[in-house]
Amino acid sequence: GSSNSMALDMERIEKIYEKLLSTKTTEFEATFNATMLAQAIIDRGIRMGAPMNQMLAAYKPELLHKNNMSSSSSSSTSKGYLSWNVAILYPESKQSDLIQGWEEDTTLGQQLDNIFSHAPRLPWDVANRHRRDNIKLYIRIRKASLSNEPLGKDQLVSRLQDGWDEDAVDHSYDQSDNDNNQSEMEMLTLCENQSLLEVLRTDGHVVPWIPILYAVPKDISPSRKD
Repeated sequence: GSSNSMALDMERIEKIYEKLLSTKTTEFEATFNATMLAQAIIDRGIRMGAPMNQMLAAYKPELLHKNNMSSSSSSSTSKGYLSWNVAILYPESKQSDLIQGWEEDTTLGQQLDNIFSHAPRLPWDVANRHRRDNIKLYIRIRKASLSNEPLGKDQLVSRLQDGWDEDAVDHSYDQSDNDNNQSEMEMLTLCENQSLLEVLRTDGHVVPWIPILYAVPKDISPSRKD
């Protein structure tokens, strides 16, 4: 009768309500997590910009926590630490590598030691040019003449939560064959004792969504054109 129908309706309504509540909770958690991550990035003085391609747009840092963090660590706070996915590009050989889980306090030298600990040479480096003792690392910095506004906090939260559309990707960043683009970029030499965090904080540097390092043999100028 009508009482059974009413009971079924109430059951359906409860299920819909539970699903709605679950969806809202998930959305709230996603927004909360993105906001916390954005704040951690901003608190460290890191400026974030658009990715250079859609593939790299899929990656983002993680805000993690350690119980045994050193109190002297530059990023050792109750807010945890950042772990990044970092692209290393080898322009001379047109090769690339993606380092996952690079913790912000790990130095460039420590990470290079780790890369070369598995084998004395990189598998594609037939000429053995990119040896551990023959590599210099650089980052690209846009010169002041080219405005590259970093994302504001609201934009950063939105991108961390919702990702990037193809039309928002900054394809100009790595068009190395473009002479105009070359003149608007400069390569900054990095020191192996710098931590990843120190690199990302470099004055004038806007991170193209994930950190990108350029690995070049020491006897080659990074801006040399063939």
